[in-house]
Amino acid sequence: KEQSASFLRGESREWSESGEAELTSSSLPARRRRLLPSLVLRPSSPYRLAWDICGSLLIASDLLVIPVSLAFSPEESAFSRFLELCALLFWSADIALTFRTGYYSYGAEELRPCKIAITYLRTWLLFDLVVVSSDYISIFFVSTQRGPALARMGRTLRTLRVMRSLRLLRLVKLSKILETLGDTITSEYVHVLLGMLKVTVIVLLLNHVIACIWYGLSLCSSEDVQAWVRDDHFLTESSLIYRYLTSLHWSLTQFTPASME
Repeated sequence: KEQSASFLRGESREWSESGEAELTSSSLPARRRRLLPSLVLRPSSPYRLAWDICGSLLIASDLLVIPVSLAFSPEESAFSRFLELCALLFWSADIALTFRTGYYSYGAEELRPCKIAITYLRTWLLFDLVVVSSDYISIFFVSTQRGPALARMGRTLRTLRVMRSLRLLRLVKLSKILETLGDTITSEYVHVLLGMLKVTVIVLLLNHVIACIWYGLSLCSSEDVQAWVRDDHFLTESSLIYRYLTSLHWSLTQFTPASME
């Protein structure tokens, strides 16, 4: 009995020691896994999703504002400069945040910071730096130049506006965001409503862009060519809103059996 009792005590001691060793060895990766989410955001994280939604709203605003600024050249106000500065700060922070956001690779989450940085360097980093740098240059020139000096930079400012239109390439990211949002919705009824809303918004945005292009081409035509924007003092006596709505009306009539009368 004493031998069997000592044998059982020895076995239990060996089992407890081996169990503690296994627990210690397995606890290190577990701690690293618990520490990793605090350093790297998961691509499906609610915080990252909210950040992407804010980015998609800024992309939509660029899609509305940039064609108007290129075609109609409206006067910039203090409020528009403030919004532009907020968007610039957002996209600057987005560059740093992208270095700490995981991605999906062949259906699996990639959360290693080294891999994330290499992937970002190979894909969107150069594009983001060019767009953000052009915005900083534009804001710097506008804020430092006044009066006649700013008027002499008209061609340079137009070039910078064209460079800022590269932000519209972020529409590729917008499609990924919409796919992520669609995956979180389980109701078929909501999917149908969102599909109808998506088609309606695309048609309206397409008409908006076509209206701005049509007005810009007519404005850039030579003075020898008879253009509708020069008829009946249209440029001097009509407000910007009236000119835009006239262009939008023409664009809408090309999609529907209607006339400009």
